[in-house]
Amino acid sequence: MDEKSRDLKRVRYIATRLFILFLKERSGGLSYRKMEMFFKKPDYQSEKEFQDSYSGAFAKCAKGQTRIQDQKLIHKIENNEKFQGAKYLLDHPLWLILENPECSLEALHQYMYLLPPNIQNRLFKPNKNTGIYKRCYWSKTEQFSRISMLNNLDALACFLMLIREMELLTKWHAYVKIKWYTHDLFIRLSYFQPLSSLSDDLYSLIWKYFLSKHNPITENLFNAKRKKQYQFFSAYFKSPYPIENFQIYHDIVSETLVHMQKLIPIDNSKKQRLDLLFWVFEYNWLEIHSALREIDSSSEIPLKIEQLITAYKDSNSRKHIRSTEVLYF
Repeated sequence: MDEKSRDLKRVRYIATRLFILFLKERSGGLSYRKMEMFFKKPDYQSEKEFQDSYSGAFAKCAKGQTRIQDQKLIHKIENNEKFQGAKYLLDHPLWLILENPECSLEALHQYMYLLPPNIQNRLFKPNKNTGIYKRCYWSKTEQFSRISMLNNLDALACFLMLIREMELLTKWHAYVKIKWYTHDLFIRLSYFQPLSSLSDDLYSLIWKYFLSKHNPITENLFNAKRKKQYQFFSAYFKSPYPIENFQIYHDIVSETLVHMQKLIPIDNSKKQRLDLLFWVFEYNWLEIHSALREIDSSSEIPLKIEQLITAYKDSNSRKHIRSTEVLYF
């Protein structure tokens, strides 16, 4: 088995790990042994009898040593109200695009139709005359931000699909733009459990098969007519650097949240912190981090931080999203 085959085979093992970590989070931190007992112990069997035959399957899944493939067990877990959504993690479109990073445009659009309606409605629009849904392409970055604002695996899957689509269509500026949205979104998501426990493994695949390709963008990708345009706009075609140490990035995220909690009320829910972090990244997270540090030595709140707070609090996000042009080549 070659390296690529081994890599792509890992995808479903990562999916299983995420599934198990999701269960652990929803259970309130039960041990894998107790979780396995909760889901797999037959009613007629005593705890002592189950312990004697304990397989350690959940612990092995969490370590990426095996996959969960028992559909009866998966449905039993999904039917428990506390753990609803677990099955979707195993069947998520993210795994399809990761398993098929060089898929065709036709296959790609089929993957897009597996994304939830709130994303599909941005990707496809009905023809007024025929009613047939067609892929629509954006000339500004606002829609990328709208998807990024979801702060979830659906958004991550969509961005990987868009990277591949722009590669096939040779729309290189959009291609690079989406790489940056993917990079920033992954930093945010990987700060929190359950993704933080498998961020290295998942990111290694995303980097290898999506973010590192065609990096750097060179004039060789353009025809003679576009070469001069590329030379003029070359600064717009810079891709993100690889993340070699997540802890450095997460330390900046953590410091940013601590500083922001001194300025506005933020509870410890993952959703509220991710909502805030979306705006932090929208306004350039490194500049925000630097501006927040300035407050320690000054009583004045920098304008950039005031703008960030206003955007976060305002229910009308349209006024605050940064919308820039996407070059058509």
